[in-house]
Amino acid sequence: MTIAHWFKARWRAFQESYDPDEVMSASTFTGVMLVVVAFVSTILILTYVPYISQGARVRHPWVAIALVFAAAAASSVSCLNRCSGAMGTAAAFMDNPLWSGAVVFLAVTTSGGYAVGLALIHALAVLVVTVRYYSLTFLFGLTLVVPSALLLVMFRPDAEVTVVIAITSVIALWMSHSTGHRRMLLQRHRQLERALGAADKIADESMQAALATMLLSLGHFLHELRNCQTAVATNLSFLEATSELNESAREALRDAKEVQAAEQKLVYQTIDELKQRSRPVLATFPISEPMLKAKADASNVRIQIGGTDTEFVVHGNPEHLSIVLHNLIRNSAQAGASEVHLDAQLEPGGHAVRLVVHDDGPGISQSHREKLFEPFGSTTKLEGTGLGLYLCRRYVGLFGGTVTVEEGPLGGAAFVIRLPGTVQHLANLMNDRSQSEPAA
Repeated sequence: MTIAHWFKARWRAFQESYDPDEVMSASTFTGVMLVVVAFVSTILILTYVPYISQGARVRHPWVAIALVFAAAAASSVSCLNRCSGAMGTAAAFMDNPLWSGAVVFLAVTTSGGYAVGLALIHALAVLVVTVRYYSLTFLFGLTLVVPSALLLVMFRPDAEVTVVIAITSVIALWMSHSTGHRRMLLQRHRQLERALGAADKIADESMQAALATMLLSLGHFLHELRNCQTAVATNLSFLEATSELNESAREALRDAKEVQAAEQKLVYQTIDELKQRSRPVLATFPISEPMLKAKADASNVRIQIGGTDTEFVVHGNPEHLSIVLHNLIRNSAQAGASEVHLDAQLEPGGHAVRLVVHDDGPGISQSHREKLFEPFGSTTKLEGTGLGLYLCRRYVGLFGGTVTVEEGPLGGAAFVIRLPGTVQHLANLMNDRSQSEPAA
């Protein structure tokens, strides 16, 4: 391997050792200028203020000032290029040794306690700021060690200053290595999250395809059942009109016709409901105490509703919310709960409402919670399909919301539904403004 290839590999490792966005969050033009002003002011005070200058005895102050302006120039170029690209990376690489060199140079050319104080300032800057953003690589390690080592050899400061600067370099190398390990773990975590997100998306799409197939099969079944019901009704009417039957047989025939008519009515109602639900319904409706009571009154268990002093407006299909609340309350009753609470609270800022359905039932173990909302997944009922809570999650998702499960204050399960929306009086104000504005 040639020297050029070796250096390119080291340079590429340095480029990958930091996140440009993280570095930019800690480095701005305003911040650079403030540091320059503070640094230059410190040098001038140590050099020219009579009492202080006698104790500090600063040598070569203008060299330190020149290093400060060189460091500021490197920081400005890195900010201008957002610490990326050839120019931005080179400036980010020079930024650290120049700032570090400026402080260390001032420390080794100053005497007494002022020199120790400057060495401690250098340690604070390097250990608190620099190594938080850069992972340890060969080139970055050189910028941490070489400038300080050269200045210590050239100027041979007091032992206290030498010890502080040397210890700073060693701790900085260790902390930079820890930063690299932390970034590696974070990167793996993000990759895992992306992989899990992709897997969830594929599973959701597969489930939607399966549900669509089931709906088609159900529609075909109902269509054929309706035809069979028509044939049965025709034959029963024919028997009643043409056959000579005794009174008992005729009564049995009438009962059969009534049952068949009820079955046929149920088939027609089911077909009509499927037709209606196949059309997307979007509405803006308020989350208020009367509305929640109307949604929850289908259950026989005791229900308490609170926290709904302010109406909160959401956008979606009201029927979907009814299904979700009905399913959750029914699940609580079937799990053995004697009391179910349905609470509504506005989140701080008024941008979302939390609907919490919690009970005094046996609760849900942590192992079951993880797969509770998966299709055909964990269910607490022997006869359950594992689809109810999955559909609840899908319906809440259509509102742009989320549903989670946790332990409730009554000892049972608590299902927390978060729905985004707007406080009622703000929504009215926006509508009034839109109506009052003249048309363009």
